[in-house]
Amino acid sequence: EQALAFARAQKNYAVLTAPFAGIITDKPAQPGAMALPGAPLLTIERSGSLRAALNIDESQARTLRLGLPLQLFLEGAEPINSRISEIVPALDPASRNLIVRADLPQSSGLRSGQFVRAEWATGERETLSLPASAVRESCQLQIVFVLDNGAARSRMVTLGRTLNGRREVLSGLSPGEKILTSLPAALTDGALVEAK
Repeated sequence: EQALAFARAQKNYAVLTAPFAGIITDKPAQPGAMALPGAPLLTIERSGSLRAALNIDESQARTLRLGLPLQLFLEGAEPINSRISEIVPALDPASRNLIVRADLPQSSGLRSGQFVRAEWATGERETLSLPASAVRESCQLQIVFVLDNGAARSRMVTLGRTLNGRREVLSGLSPGEKILTSLPAALTDGALVEAK
């Protein structure tokens, strides 16, 4: 009876039961090998939705909060809208990065291990912009033509970033001023223009 009880106990050690439904993705232990404490036997990927783990530089950590909307980008795929679902409270001491996790939709068709980039808003500000076609660049000068009593007047401006075909105006223009968005090569300062 004692031998039977021992055999049953040994048999129970040979059966592994996962705490969740999933797929085995790695088997580092070989059949017949001794199971050692701390040595993984199997790697199981939980069935269902995936999460993106993002390494964020500590300088960006102050802009993050739970529920913050993100856009995730994978090569060759449409952007995925998500939200921050977890922020690990401690920085990685080696890389000085913060780990942030975002839930992914189940229907995204993604696989674990894929590389993903993330974008999120760090703040908002109102800015003046104009179409990139309204700018004439000459000898490192940026010039726009402002409509002044039916005449085109050239004005030097300082421009910032370009986004979606528009240039940010840092100085040289005021809100409400009318500019010419199409600049013929023959257009000069003081030329008479007519709105179409």
